[in-house]
Amino acid sequence: MPDARRRLSGRARPSEGIDPVVPLRLDRSFNARIAAASPGFPTEAWSGGRVQFGRQVFELAGGEGNQVAAVAYEAEQPAKLPREAPPIPIGEDVSSIIFLHAAVRRGVDDQGYRQIFNHADTAGLLGWYEVAYEDGLVETVPIRYGVNIFEWSRRYSEIYFADAVRCGGTAERPVTFYSFEWTNPRPGKAIQEVRLKGARCFRDYTEKVMRENAVLLAAVSVVKKRAFPGAVRATRQGQKP
Repeated sequence: MPDARRRLSGRARPSEGIDPVVPLRLDRSFNARIAAASPGFPTEAWSGGRVQFGRQVFELAGGEGNQVAAVAYEAEQPAKLPREAPPIPIGEDVSSIIFLHAAVRRGVDDQGYRQIFNHADTAGLLGWYEVAYEDGLVETVPIRYGVNIFEWSRRYSEIYFADAVRCGGTAERPVTFYSFEWTNPRPGKAIQEVRLKGARCFRDYTEKVMRENAVLLAAVSVVKKRAFPGAVRATRQGQKP
């Protein structure tokens, strides 16, 4: 899928280049245990530690608790999880941010022709990331089921805008999270923090409200910006620079 996406889009993602991919520490941003956020999650099969997919590298919290940042998508009734997780500090200019996340259960996605005037809303909106720059501008990055996220228990896990990353489990019951890379549209501008928020009462093309769900954010990595080589001074022929 990464190769097909690169060939169809005509461009590579920052993590596919030569710049370093650095995992972030999310200790202060974790707000839930996986087992509590997703009843039935096989915590004994959660790998924890370092997980790698191509050049992408993530650090998963293991040990007791198996912490994640989790937010609820609410339907009609308030959910047990909060609708906003503690912010994730960035504090620098980066080329991209890579989110390793998964949904708790199946969501809603349908064929684009169901809503020709609005293809995006054929995919259930579970929440969004708010990328806050140090100059005050905020970019919103939607989390849409079937576009850049699936449930962790899904067996067929190919998805166009994210990559399936095996994080433990067994052949009969795999645990899969999805790495979604967001490219910074404002190179040269420092990002202050990222905020994960849950949506509420999303209605599909039939006007039916999507049932309760949740987003589990297990890890975040960034691609460091490429160093500027500096100006090249012109010289005369035969003169040393």
